[in-house]
Amino acid sequence: MATTIDVKPEAPNVVNLEPNEPIANSVFSGSIGGTGEILILPIGENIILGTAVANVNGVAYKYNINNPAHAYALAGIAQTSAVMGQFVVVQPDGLVNVPGWNLTPGAVYHVGSNGALTSSPDLSTGRILQTLGKAINSSTLLLRPDDPVTL
Repeated sequence: MATTIDVKPEAPNVVNLEPNEPIANSVFSGSIGGTGEILILPIGENIILGTAVANVNGVAYKYNINNPAHAYALAGIAQTSAVMGQFVVVQPDGLVNVPGWNLTPGAVYHVGSNGALTSSPDLSTGRILQTLGKAINSSTLLLRPDDPVTL
C-alpha cells in the first residue's frame, strides 16, 4: 500500500519513508531509491533526478557552486525529476540510489556545475566546495554532506 502525501504549497513538506516504500499524491507517484526522510519542495527551475539541490527560501534550485546563497542551502539529492509548476522529492542524507548514475565505487563525490555530482571538484577561487559523500557502488551514494567551504 502506498503512503499518501498531502503536499501543501507552503513548503517544505517532510515525510519519513521506509526503503523503497511507494508514495502517491497529486504531484507524483512511484517510489524513491533511498531511505529515511525526504523533502518535497516546489521548484524554481527544472531539476533532474540525481541532481544536488539547494533549498532557497523553501524553493528548490540546482545547487550552484558559484552562488554564495547556496553555500549553506544544500537540501540533498533530487529523487525525482520536475519541471516548472511541479514539486521535487529530495533526500537530505543516507543511502541514495539512482540507477544509471555511473559512480566510481569508493570515490568521494562533490557538487559540480549545475548540481551534477563529480569526483573532481572545481577548486577555483570563489567556488563553493560542497562534499556530498562516498559512492558505495555505481548507482548508490552514501550521502553525508560536509559543511561547504568557499575557496
